[in-house]
Amino acid sequence: MSALQILQQHLPALGLHGLLVPSSDEHLNEYVLPHGNRRQWLSGFSGSAGDALITPKQAFLFVDSRY
Repeated sequence: MSALQILQQHLPALGLHGLLVPSSDEHLNEYVLPHGNRRQWLSGFSGSAGDALITPKQAFLFVDSRY
């Protein structure tokens, strides 16, 4: 089971309808160190810009026109 699937299973128990995983880190830095790249770890998308929206049943990836 992937990290994404595990997260999706736990969202309802946490009282969440969804979770936004941005490209930026917890300090809103645009350029993120490898250990802070949560979106890439969760989704596998390694582009420099994009946000993931995870719901219990679906996952969405929003990127700009470069990808």
